[in-house]
Amino acid sequence: MSVGTGDSADAGLYGAEEEDVCRPTDLSELLKEGTKESHNRAENTKFVRDFLKGRIQRETFKLATAALYFTYSALEEELERNKEEPAIVPLYFPQELHRKEALERDLCYFYGDAWAEAIQCSGATEAYVRRIRHLGRTRPELLVAHAYTRYMGDLSGGQILRKVAQRALHLPPTGEGIQFYVFDNVTNAQQFKQLYRARLNALDLDPETKESVVQEANHAFQFNMQVFEELDKIGTALPEAQDGGLPVHDGKGDIRKCPYYAAQQGYSNAKSLLPVSLCPCGPQEWRSMRSWPRSERVPTGWCLNVAAERLGRLWPSRSLWNQKMIRSLKRLLCGRSVC
Repeated sequence: MSVGTGDSADAGLYGAEEEDVCRPTDLSELLKEGTKESHNRAENTKFVRDFLKGRIQRETFKLATAALYFTYSALEEELERNKEEPAIVPLYFPQELHRKEALERDLCYFYGDAWAEAIQCSGATEAYVRRIRHLGRTRPELLVAHAYTRYMGDLSGGQILRKVAQRALHLPPTGEGIQFYVFDNVTNAQQFKQLYRARLNALDLDPETKESVVQEANHAFQFNMQVFEELDKIGTALPEAQDGGLPVHDGKGDIRKCPYYAAQQGYSNAKSLLPVSLCPCGPQEWRSMRSWPRSERVPTGWCLNVAAERLGRLWPSRSLWNQKMIRSLKRLLCGRSVC
């Protein structure tokens, strides 16, 4: 879900980097200057701005992860198929860079073992994938633009997004759900990026081909922005959330989205009020939580289905109307009044 390469003059959210000595005709320098405007536009899309502020819902993040899966599957399959091409050979780092397997682990975490049947390729992502496939068949040297834009961005701004997502979505500290951002075989990201740029500059490309690579990198940014816009529209249609995707009720709209109200109804009504399809954690994770021992407290950020069920089992519905107990429920669910 990274949005840039970390090479713009104004490093923005990526921070300043120590630059190698480059000539104006070096491909890395041409890419840096030639994509500066696209880079800044991508960083300033509403989706990315909200993400950096922690305004990301679990469902939107899951869809973004699926979009990345389809994109990287196409890119890495085409790189593999064209790995003997002169422009691809020096930049082919499957062990260090490839993301498909990491994304599969993330999708399994979010959707369960049947994740492949649960996801689908969106319209904007499909256009991105078609472009990558087309280049793999017709102009494989231009795959360099997509590999550079994606992987260098993942090693730069992607590391900031990793921390934001983990905090905003209350993901486990062990890294489940954000394996996409973890590069186990890159021990020093800064040094690796310098190596990658050096190999990029050493490619034997004529000026016309270099210009085509720069143009294609701008296309890559445009495809990413279209995916961001699509995700933003989807996110806008989802219930407003706080605490990493926990919908709340502010006295307006659908009261069924209020965790306090759901808890009041007790376990017998919780599933009818809040069907599994509304659970931000997904049905697989929801079912696995049902067996947790009663003695555990309900932590802030649990999904509504789990919270309502657990509280219904801890205190039968006939006791939920006790005012002292109600106040306790509100503290357990949210740590504050939400109604």
